[in-house]
Amino acid sequence: MSKYFRLFFVFFMFVFLFGCVSEEEEYVFVFNEDFQTSYNVGDEEPDWRDAYKAQYKGEEVDIDINIDTSNVNMNEEGSFNVIYTGIINEDNTITETLKITIIKSDTNDQDEKEDITVSQVTANKKTYAYSETVLIIIYLDNPQDYEIQSVTIDSVEYDEFKEGSNNDLVMIEIELDWELKEGQIRYDLEKIKYFKEDELTTINVQNAGVTIELSSKGRIYITSINAPESVTAGSEFDLEVSILNIPAYEIISITINSVVYEDFNITNNAIIIELLAEEEDQMIIGIEEITARKDDSVKEFKFHDKFVTVNVT
Repeated sequence: MSKYFRLFFVFFMFVFLFGCVSEEEEYVFVFNEDFQTSYNVGDEEPDWRDAYKAQYKGEEVDIDINIDTSNVNMNEEGSFNVIYTGIINEDNTITETLKITIIKSDTNDQDEKEDITVSQVTANKKTYAYSETVLIIIYLDNPQDYEIQSVTIDSVEYDEFKEGSNNDLVMIEIELDWELKEGQIRYDLEKIKYFKEDELTTINVQNAGVTIELSSKGRIYITSINAPESVTAGSEFDLEVSILNIPAYEIISITINSVVYEDFNITNNAIIIELLAEEEDQMIIGIEEITARKDDSVKEFKFHDKFVTVNVT
């Protein structure tokens, strides 16, 4: 009897601990867009507790939050970091860093101040899987409501913003559409272009960005592509695309050279497609996309540099 009890107890603790880990990942800090992040030298410290609220699965929750303001000097000009640490339990925490700017209030220096400052750069979540879209959220202090033309992230200029963006909140979608392994990716905001009195103006941004985590779960990998080295024009041949499918998705279609194929066989984690060698030439076969379904969710997994060459004689 005691043996079965011990087994049941171990199983219960495993389920309990696994559930705790999953739930802890749902805790996030949400920034209060009305919180002021730009101050004059000598201003009183704000109530730092108003900057962030903790949420669990989209609902505000009350957890202990430690706020480190040791880096902040309200009597000194510059940029300072306020670090927020939310305590979920003894072993798990969440953190966010708030960047504030303190400037001189001397009106003679007004022209030297930046018209726009960056309050915060974040993402809509911390962990992403291959082929997902990262939503970069840029909070701006833009008191004159200048029109934002574009932002530059990692040397790439973006002038198309997600619906819901405005002159104080810019949202950029970046697709993870290349082969990446588990680890971290850093996105750094470098420039902001805006219209000031109908003149396009650029400001350079430093020390503003966000780091995300990549997970191998919930994606499809292409491990190899096999085809005959040489075929005869007018003949048919098999293309074999080997995949790593974690978790097991139902393959709906595969796009090859911009053509969508829904008629194929799957054997031992390999997609077998019959192709036609139409004319004598070097045939470059590129895998561009695999569409798959799991439960009620359909995902499109995009690929680059996944191709094989077949000589058609």
